[in-house]
Formats: sequence, structure tokens, C-alpha cells
Amino acid sequence: MIPVNTSGVYNIFTNDYDQWFEKHPNLYQSELLAVKQAVPVQGVGIEIGVGTGRSTQPLNIKYSVESSDSMAQIVKERGVKISTAVAENLPIENQSYDFVIMVNTVCFLSGIPKAFSKVLRILKPRGEFVIGLLDRHSELGIA
Repeated sequence: MIPVNTSGVYNIFTNDYDQWFEKHPNLYQSELLAVKQAVPVQGVGIEIGVGTGRSTQPLNIKYSVESSDSMAQIVKERGVKISTAVAENLPIENQSYDFVIMVNTVCFLSGIPKAFSKVLRILKPRGEFVIGLLDRHSELGIA
């Protein structure tokens, strides 16, 4: 697989990315509702590939990972603890979280097996891994 380095693109288009949520409130709320149904109510979680952190507060997530420096800055301004890193190299202690979520992130990973093994490493025993995938042919995927 060819490595995908999207952090540079997202550094350039951070504001456009963040404004998408304002321009498409119904799609954003629909995605948020779907993810919320899968996220555990109890425990400490982390979002990997958090973007600008639009889902962290509604999902009560206080920790995150993002590869884009400019997006990470917005996440920090939103009051969420952020590590600037990639999913394939998580600077996080073993068995730190009760759940991990990745929403619309898997398609940007350069090494899915490696990233998933890192997620399993940071999950506590019996922890949950929630993955949200976007169907590019759906209304949300087209927008």
C-alpha cells in the first residue's frame, strides 16, 4: 500500500473542513447520532483522527489524536487534550483507554493493520473499538 500523507492537505484546508459542519448541520447531526449510538456511555475514550474536534464534546471525549498541526490547534482551543501523531505510531501508554473511536479516518491510514494493532495496544482489556466508515455514495459522502 502506498503511504497516504494527508496532514499537509488538511493543514491547508483546515478552515474549509471545519466550516463544512456549519454548512451541513443536518448531515453532521446525522453522523453524530449514528456514532453516539455506538460509543460507550461509561469509561474514558479517545478519538483518533479527530479532525477539528467537532464530535469530541457531544460524545464526551476529552482525549484525541490528529496528524494535522492546524487541526490539532483547533482541537486544543476546544478544550480537548490532543496528541499530534498518526494512528500508526501512537505516543500513548498501553491499556490507557476504555474505548477508541475512529470516524472517517480508516481511509486515510497508510498502514491499517499497524494502526489497528496500536489501537488494541492502548485499549484496556475488554475495551471497545468503534469505527465509523463513510459510504462515498451516500448523501453524506457526496457532500
